Amino acid sequence: MIFGRSKRRGSTDLPMTSADPVAPADSTDTDTTSTDASLREAADAAAPPAATDHTDGTATDDTATGTATADDTATDPEESAALAVEALDRAEHGPHDVSEIADREGYLDLGAILIKPVQGVMLRLEVQEATNRVLAAILDLGESSVQLQVFAAPRSAGLWDEVREQIAAGVTAQSGQVHEVRSHFGTELLAAVPAVAGADAGLRVARFVGIDGPRWFLRGVITGAAATDEDRAADIEALFRDVVVVRGAEAMAPRDLLPLTIPGAEDAGTTPDGSGPSGPPERGPEVTQIG
Repeated sequence: MIFGRSKRRGSTDLPMTSADPVAPADSTDTDTTSTDASLREAADAAAPPAATDHTDGTATDDTATGTATADDTATDPEESAALAVEALDRAEHGPHDVSEIADREGYLDLGAILIKPVQGVMLRLEVQEATNRVLAAILDLGESSVQLQVFAAPRSAGLWDEVREQIAAGVTAQSGQVHEVRSHFGTELLAAVPAVAGADAGLRVARFVGIDGPRWFLRGVITGAAATDEDRAADIEALFRDVVVVRGAEAMAPRDLLPLTIPGAEDAGTTPDGSGPSGPPERGPEVTQIG
């Protein structure tokens, strides 16, 4: 695994909010022409087939023989497709809570999350330049990436349903497209926003995946080839499932970002909360081999 750092703009807003709904890794370039078409294809696959109108007032569903009138009761094709994809049990398949693993050996410790090193995967951390606070971890594999953030959540209820609505509203406000799709993670969002604000330059596509765990909420943003190519998504999805969340016992308000730390930060003189030493940091190597 390769480890690097990337600076992020000075805003303290987290990309969980509708003000900044799409926050894939900044260095991941996407072919805007191909992603525009891919999103439409993916959306078409998730949407119910169009009915064919006839002069006699009946409608024919292309997926079945026979006709249906407005008074007939029929199963929604989109609902049927959603039911066909079963969400896998989180406790069994991951992402896991730290209480669900035998020990931490073999994991890279980033504070609130543990990452399993995989050959060929590059780890980058999004660091807020003004405070040196780590906002997100990004795993890059080939032409795909997944951005990881973990938040405190209530004991009694998850956050994903509410957050998903906010993300969808934010994407729409940016003149983007968003569709709910069913996957083995449950309900996720397939979203696209203009790659350049105010310009007709294609769309940047992202999959938003949310997992509610015991007192935590893990959000993944999958970009690149894995956002639209099912065959190339498997490896990135496996990385996401291998994440282990370390919630901690401290009381935190729901939606508070759980603290991420830089590997070896204490040895380098950075405090565990990511605040860092006073004064401007010295520039170091952008990428370092860690495993």
